[in-house]
Amino acid sequence: MKKLALEVAGRIAYLGIGVASAILFILYNKDVFMGWFYRYHDTDKQFAAMAGAFAAGEADFTTAFEPTATQLEKEGTGYIVTSIGKDSGKIPYTAYSATKSYMKDNKEVLEKFTRALYKAQMWCKDATDKEIAEAIQPYFEDNSIDELVTVAKQYRKIGAWCENPYFKEESLNNLMKVMETAGELEKEAPYDKIVDTSIAQDVIDENK
Repeated sequence: MKKLALEVAGRIAYLGIGVASAILFILYNKDVFMGWFYRYHDTDKQFAAMAGAFAAGEADFTTAFEPTATQLEKEGTGYIVTSIGKDSGKIPYTAYSATKSYMKDNKEVLEKFTRALYKAQMWCKDATDKEIAEAIQPYFEDNSIDELVTVAKQYRKIGAWCENPYFKEESLNNLMKVMETAGELEKEAPYDKIVDTSIAQDVIDENK
């Protein structure tokens, strides 16, 4: 992933190119950058090291996944100002892809996978923040249950978790706009040509 230092009005923020583009996309739509000067600087700062670099005073702002953001706040080295995910709207940051041939030859596998995914999504919707924290804690051994409960509360508050596996056209359009802002997409792809929601819809209908 390309790493960038984004300079806005003389302030430096360490960002990945996708996040930087999302921020510019959000602020551009809100007319925040009218009259502002901003530019990118290439940096060799690794994404995993950005939070530490920020804590050491190398940047004025940074972006961080959870639970890193909560850790920075707990340590008193930073504050969570806003959520890029909340302000950017629905974007399929994590999505699953397959070739047409694989979908044709392995429909049963994809149906089972989608059922498992939907089962997990329904569980997250109904589970308490503490139950979610306890379920993910083995993957975040350096974080306490209380920290992970905070993370779950924040993610639930902004609607970060999808409630079903259906891929909406609005989400794809938002993603493509971010990619265009980054200069990584020359032409938008038609939703009906690259997205197949048939399996997702069948699995959702099974649980009605």
